[in-house]
Amino acid sequence: IESLHATFLQTQRSWIFLPTQVRFLISQDGRVFEQAAVVENPVSPREDGAIIHEFAAPLRGVSARFVRIEAANLGQCPNWHPGAGGKAWLFADEVVVTPVNEPRP
Repeated sequence: IESLHATFLQTQRSWIFLPTQVRFLISQDGRVFEQAAVVENPVSPREDGAIIHEFAAPLRGVSARFVRIEAANLGQCPNWHPGAGGKAWLFADEVVVTPVNEPRP
């Protein structure tokens, strides 16, 4: 695998926030997973409007048969938000696994 990518949406007025971090895990057998990369969210939860953000992990030729992606949800809307204390939503769009020597779509 050359790289892993996962895309998420933030529309904070609709209580939808980007994950605080995304963990990419890989496995050969589908049972035992090891962490391949952790990508922190650089976008402020206060950022207004519809934001589509891609979390990318360059792996540079790592071999794996299975991939797992764990996205950390904010949990609750922050104190400054009109929905403070309410459930924060997490919306994922697509996951892309780029094989070695293949251009990314």
